[in-house]
Amino acid sequence: MFDRKRIIIIVKFLITLLTLILILMLICRTLAKYETTATTDANIQAAFYLLKDDYQTMTVNLAEMQPRDEAYSYTFSVANNDGTKRTETSLEYDLQMRATTNLPLRYKLYLNGIEINIITNSETIIDEYGTYFRVFSTDTKMFGHTENETNIYNLVIEFPLEYKQTIEYQDVIEGIEITVNSRQMINEGA
Repeated sequence: MFDRKRIIIIVKFLITLLTLILILMLICRTLAKYETTATTDANIQAAFYLLKDDYQTMTVNLAEMQPRDEAYSYTFSVANNDGTKRTETSLEYDLQMRATTNLPLRYKLYLNGIEINIITNSETIIDEYGTYFRVFSTDTKMFGHTENETNIYNLVIEFPLEYKQTIEYQDVIEGIEITVNSRQMINEGA
């Protein structure tokens, strides 16, 4: 009636299947999830002072980022003065940000408290070492020379919560380099 060989094969198959399920459950329990208990809301308070035509850079390491509903926020400013000295000529400047592509982040940049994203261009480039970077730029901004002026930028970075259970982003650090390139404005007819 019962085929003894068939029953033995089915029992072996079930034991193998149960063993695999148990092994997978053990692996899932022992692997670290992408989660940390450290909390930080550190705002980078940095300033670029444009007193002559040149360029300045600042590097921001985004350590300890984790997926969450709330966006990360970093503030910096660009001014035509340093509190005691002011530029002697009108200047225009370009703002560029270059970010590593280690994490699936979304970037927004706000100017002077107005929540309109001022990033006008975003592209992915490869450097000479084969490293991928995302480069963001904004429209050219201008400063006069007759009064002190400051533009306050708020860089908002979103790390979507959908990546919370993804272990491939554990202990990965993202970096951003912010560059301000200023130049003297030439007045025609002067």
